[in-house]
Amino acid sequence: MLQQDRLSVLGELTAGIAHELNTPLGNVLGYAELLMAEERDPARREDLQRIIDSALTGREVVKRLMYFSCEMPSQFSEQRLNDAVEGVLRLLRRQVEEARLDLRTELATALPPVRLDRVQFEQVLTNLVLNAVAATPPGGRLHIATDMEGDRVRLRVEDSGHGIAPEHLKKIFQPFFTTKPPGVGTGLGLSVVHGIVKGHGGAIAVRSAPGEGTCFTITLPPA
Repeated sequence: MLQQDRLSVLGELTAGIAHELNTPLGNVLGYAELLMAEERDPARREDLQRIIDSALTGREVVKRLMYFSCEMPSQFSEQRLNDAVEGVLRLLRRQVEEARLDLRTELATALPPVRLDRVQFEQVLTNLVLNAVAATPPGGRLHIATDMEGDRVRLRVEDSGHGIAPEHLKKIFQPFFTTKPPGVGTGLGLSVVHGIVKGHGGAIAVRSAPGEGTCFTITLPPA
């Protein structure tokens, strides 16, 4: 009960923070884009682009905060899980190629449809794939597969990267927990992933060991 109360308070806090940040970030982005449209000096345009990129990053953080606090309404519909996977991979293929990873997909045919909020679930996939890219050195492997596990639809995202230390595994889905250096990441990514999967009636598990890579497994009920 104590943990539930803490999460409830944290959800209210993050919702408040998100709302307070959203307006000033929108103003910064809007004014920077107006200045960019009129600026011709290359050096100043470069500075303005940095401001725009930073504001966009801030808005992404706000979006994650709102997902975490359940402020973003869900829009579910029957979807093919493979379509969501293929859509995300089309968007991220360049990052995977630039990281020089061996991408392998194994998407089972004739899977039953699942009820997805497509935008939310694509955020789940994007987060898991980009985490794998960041954790895997060049020449490593990224394997994405779908199949059935009993009566549930299963998705696996597996890499051959650095792996996760045992003492970190039990905290990996906690809000604001991160092993990244200060200023890199928010620690919200996997907690948002966990919340979205749970909101879909699904479950997520992780298997990892240092030097042996990481595998995230998501199971979802059929529609």
